[in-house]
This record gives sequence, structure tokens and C-alpha cells, in this order.
Amino acid sequence: MKNIAMNKVNKDVLLEMLQGENLQVVIPSVVKVVDYQTGYFTNKDGEEIPYASLKVVDLEELEKLQSVGLEENANEVKVKLKGYGG
Repeated sequence: MKNIAMNKVNKDVLLEMLQGENLQVVIPSVVKVVDYQTGYFTNKDGEEIPYASLKVVDLEELEKLQSVGLEENANEVKVKLKGYGG
């Protein structure tokens, strides 16, 4: 089975997975939050619903990049939070 990092998942990779290619998405066990966003959106019933999302990086990758002064090259992944503010 072929492994692929979460930050490398794109439309083509997802299509390959759906077509039966054996890919495994690797999700890091520890991440660091580098940014966040909150707000509200209006649903189809006119209700204002709170939302939040996080930008995270693989902590191990970040630490390795920091050791050589390249932390700005860490790959960020956006995570949407379900049930935020409920």
C-alpha cells in the first residue's frame, strides 16, 4: 500500500483513491496550531451558525525545519471544526 502525506492530497490523489488505487493518507499524531479563524454563516433556514477552522502543521516536520531555519516551509493543513460554539 502506498502512503501519502496529508499535505499532498489533492484532486488527482482523491480520484486515484476512488478508482481503487491503494493509497493511505498519513495524518500526523501531533500537530501545532499556527492560525485559526472563527465566524458565522447563515444556513438555509436563516439561522446564524458559528464556525471555526484551524491551520495546523505536523509538529515533527516543523521541528525539523526549525532546526535548519526553514520553518516557513512547513506544510499547513486546514481543519474545520464541527459543532464549534454549539
